[in-house]
Amino acid sequence: MNSNNLAVIVPVDERQNDESLKTQVWASVSCLLTKYLGRYYGSFFPIQKAWDSEIPNAYGVVLGKEDPLSFLNLYAEAQHMQQKSTAFHMGFLIKEIEKADTGDHVIPVIINSENESLMFHIAWKVLAEGGIVLPDYGVYYAQQGKAFISETEEQHIISHVSDYAICVVRIVALEAEHA
Repeated sequence: MNSNNLAVIVPVDERQNDESLKTQVWASVSCLLTKYLGRYYGSFFPIQKAWDSEIPNAYGVVLGKEDPLSFLNLYAEAQHMQQKSTAFHMGFLIKEIEKADTGDHVIPVIINSENESLMFHIAWKVLAEGGIVLPDYGVYYAQQGKAFISETEEQHIISHVSDYAICVVRIVALEAEHA
């Protein structure tokens, strides 16, 4: 069974009760992930331990206002996993792309569309930019609806952890015959 952890960053209203916030966060993450169930992965569930960090909540939710250190640790680990995934997919692309030597400053890129592995890695990047949730993103931003955000948006989250929650789920890949 191939599976990956995904941390979903969700904005919250810090004035609400902590327990109801955790329930709301899990509900919004469930709704988000259910849309892609059966298409991009086979199942998902909240986890209580991710990347050596304990999550003492049945929904896999850590509120930034309740435990900022745990929130930031989980966020950093999720970002690290995202960097590894990006390096893997983009590294494969760069290795497989052929450049035509034209002598110009613009270099045309030739992509062999018969190479299924190459097309898979291109699809990963296109889906990431389009907001589709895939199992190996590492982190997904619910408010922005995408896996990658600007440095300014990232700094806002880090500077205002009390305005956010992180929900960590395990996403299980589809079985081979359904993929």
